[in-house]
Amino acid sequence: MASRTVSVLEEVPKPSVVEAVDLVRRYNHSNLLAVDGVSLSIDAGEIVTVLGPNGAGKTTTVKMCAGLLMPSSGAVSVGGRDLYAHARGDRPSIGLVLGGDSGFYGRATVRNNLLYFADLAAVPSRERQTRVAEALEAVGLDDKAESKAGELSKGMRQRLHIARGLLGRPQLLLLDEPTNGLDPENSLIVRHLVRNLAATGVAILLTTHQLAEAEALADRIIVMRSGRIQAQGPLTGIKQASGVHRVTTFSANPGSHSPDALTASAPEATVDVQSFHGRDHIHLQWNDPAAAERFRRTLEVSGALPQDFLERAPTLEECYLALIRTESQAVA
Repeated sequence: MASRTVSVLEEVPKPSVVEAVDLVRRYNHSNLLAVDGVSLSIDAGEIVTVLGPNGAGKTTTVKMCAGLLMPSSGAVSVGGRDLYAHARGDRPSIGLVLGGDSGFYGRATVRNNLLYFADLAAVPSRERQTRVAEALEAVGLDDKAESKAGELSKGMRQRLHIARGLLGRPQLLLLDEPTNGLDPENSLIVRHLVRNLAATGVAILLTTHQLAEAEALADRIIVMRSGRIQAQGPLTGIKQASGVHRVTTFSANPGSHSPDALTASAPEATVDVQSFHGRDHIHLQWNDPAAAERFRRTLEVSGALPQDFLERAPTLEECYLALIRTESQAVA
């Protein structure tokens, strides 16, 4: 049989860097589940962000994908190799960044800290200086190599955590809330760093509570709650899954638009009225864009259209909260 020649015009699928299939993790061998049947994949150069409330199973999922926590059942492969079928020293290269203020020797230099961790990561001795230099350059700390780690700012320490995660030249980088506690300027620096790392082909799995960060970084988003994936896909897919297609906002005199009256006139919308600065601020989330348009026209025809009336696409935060609210109502 003649072999088949693949045309250069055909798109040949690339294997995912990480594949997690039906991950389950029980609490202390009980029937209570921290993670319940989670499956995910990440391609080279892709940033996948996991969102969810505290206790949703985000960090547990990250630790199972890092090889730090054995699943009760399910499988994880990285670079096509079963993560748990190999001894720890023979596992695929994975970088894990948990961050925080601790984790380094404050009186040792930045370089010596990384040389020590390169040794722990089994980086060959002849390569350690080069790996440390590469990691420091990647995170923009090469000019701080001889500074003591304890003298670094919080933002610099967070970048040093990322440098530590890069020492093994990982195929997969796992970042657990990498900008937690950082000011806006340092958060922006870390986000630029994450994008640059992805551009080199590193697959990145990131957890965060910062929805603006997820919106800015993620190629795909996973929303978790109660140990399960509730929705996943690109930003447009998450918005579609939330059922929020348009948002209307405006302000009015106190009491002129009661929630009950708004619900009666806009039954297709989720209504929220907040009072502050002497005004009622109305927020309507629509599952039907046409209904939003009809509501606007009704106000326009009646001459009651407020000057600050705004109709727009939903933000990720609005869609995320709608998904979580729907799940909470289902559980109740």
